Amino acid sequence: MDSLRFVNKYKSIRRLNRSICISNTYLDRGFYKIKLKNTKVNSKFTIYRSEYCIKFSLEEVPPHKLLKVLLYCFQEIFFIIQNNKITESGGDGIRIILEARSLKNPINLRSVNLSKSGAQMLIDEIAKTVQSNESLLIDETLKVTFVSTKINLKALKNI
Repeated sequence: MDSLRFVNKYKSIRRLNRSICISNTYLDRGFYKIKLKNTKVNSKFTIYRSEYCIKFSLEEVPPHKLLKVLLYCFQEIFFIIQNNKITESGGDGIRIILEARSLKNPINLRSVNLSKSGAQMLIDEIAKTVQSNESLLIDETLKVTFVSTKINLKALKNI
């Protein structure tokens, strides 16, 4: 791992603004790529569900910087989900699913809030998961799916 390549990669990432439009093509953010995998709307109950697929590229990250880079990535991913103009985002929490060839089954992590504390909780959950499968974070087949759901409770009450 060349630390100079890591620093240059980190410095080359452009800051995001609020006019984000992510659809079904990957947006390369340096340490990860993100795309809107699926979006569903139930118009009767006004339920919006969006699934984002993330592929990490963490090979150049020094081990002592890995958690800090992941925290940065998750905070930015949460920002993208909240500000994507293509779809609605849920404010009550987000579900995360980890899939990789090195896993027997996908791992469903607990829901977290779209905030800095939610990103930190996610890091803690991943740290627990990685203890039993240390190669998971460098597995090139690792896909992380973020599922955001927004429900209009007023529409449900009118049933």
